[in-house]
Amino acid sequence: MVSELDRLQELEMRVNALERKVRALEHGPLGIRGLLERVVPRDVREHFGAARREYFLAWRAYLDRMIGRPEEAEEPRRGNSRRRIKVL
Repeated sequence: MVSELDRLQELEMRVNALERKVRALEHGPLGIRGLLERVVPRDVREHFGAARREYFLAWRAYLDRMIGRPEEAEEPRRGNSRRRIKVL
């Protein structure tokens, strides 16, 4: 059985790997960053960066909340025994 700590560490490793891939794509030979620097004004790029950070923070908050409440997710419900969880 996987402990919550192991699960959290695995999720953090996955997030770090995704962030590294995004940075590699931005800085690669056909990188998006070079195109954006030539075409998009600096203040707009800063807004895009802030939006990207907020996006990742939102996912992290969601995952933290889901990880922190596994006992609530398993509580029996009245009525229908099947339970649907809307993820997005």
